[in-house]
Amino acid sequence: MKESADSVHPASKLEWTGKNENLEIEPLQFKTDVISIGQKIAPLIKIDSAVLKPKIGFDSWNVIEAEVTNLKDYYVTAEIKLAKAKELETKDPQSKHLTLRPFEKQRIFWKVHIKPELESKFAYIVPIKIYTLRNETASSQIISTATAPKYSFEELSEFVETKNVAQIDTSKELITLVCRPSKEQYLQEEIGKINCDLINLGNTKISQLTICAQKNCRYESLLPNEKINLEYYLENKNIGIKEFFVTAKTNSLFKKTTIKYTVSDLPELRIENITIADKIEFDEKKRMRFTLSKKSWTAAQKAIVRIEGAKRVQQVDFDYIDSDVPFIFVIEGKNLNAGNNTIKITAQYFDENNKEYTIKKTASINLINITAKQMTRMIFRNIGEFLGKLF
Repeated sequence: MKESADSVHPASKLEWTGKNENLEIEPLQFKTDVISIGQKIAPLIKIDSAVLKPKIGFDSWNVIEAEVTNLKDYYVTAEIKLAKAKELETKDPQSKHLTLRPFEKQRIFWKVHIKPELESKFAYIVPIKIYTLRNETASSQIISTATAPKYSFEELSEFVETKNVAQIDTSKELITLVCRPSKEQYLQEEIGKINCDLINLGNTKISQLTICAQKNCRYESLLPNEKINLEYYLENKNIGIKEFFVTAKTNSLFKKTTIKYTVSDLPELRIENITIADKIEFDEKKRMRFTLSKKSWTAAQKAIVRIEGAKRVQQVDFDYIDSDVPFIFVIEGKNLNAGNNTIKITAQYFDENNKEYTIKKTASINLINITAKQMTRMIFRNIGEFLGKLF
């Protein structure tokens, strides 16, 4: 062994021979001294990152965007890398190469997919890191849950394609394109409709005008001041906030409009994870626990949760429920009857159209080991309750 400051040439060569020997090898101990530190290299580029949809569901696609800026007054080449995350997969190359003019900005995109086999009871925060070999970095994140909106590969590809077309509207004075959905919110699987008006504001004919929406294109010519109406139908298979792009372009003109609307599902709540003791004695107290779980993307409105049993009624009102809600209900043995006792759980809630939904569950607990004195107290208690109802 020897000391060396040169990492290129080996500092040690080991060799041994032997027969019928027992060898015990200790871990090698290394000591490194920093001889000198050079100046920190100034970055050549700046990276800003963003995700198109900050919160998405399992098995959904998303878009990661990196805006790369050349900080220098000369040409710069850069290899931009997307760090791998075990919850993500992509069809795009992890590395992308750019050549940037002095002080130029360019945007690049990765279409990424959240894996479907994640556990539904967890929310995943997926870190996004974009970097270069010169250690120029940018970070963001994606939150993924089982109930968050899902987006298809096709609709996000449409977003990337329109972003890659001209970024500056060149036709403000020549054509106008106005689109509106028939309503702002649709139910899942409901067919939606978008109406668009395209008007030639100029005094010359516009020929070979290409109008595209969701990769469906048509070709038109517009006379001066002419208006045409366009209709598009939406197949709303996935819930969430949607964007619909319509573009009109020629070789010299480009006009784009974005229509936003919401696709929602019906609210759905479930009573789950009920835990209750099998048995209880007269002088004991036990706790029953359960969760009112939100299974839909849409929040339940005007919810009422009612728990009845053990001579008690507990009611909790909510303006809306947009996440899971845990409950605890205290059961006292002295309020039960001998043997099996039933606890009833009822939840009522409404959707945005004021339609009512009701769900019910029951649980049971046994009152055991009752003494003669306790039985007498129970009999008089029940008689008192019966007479109270009569008068």
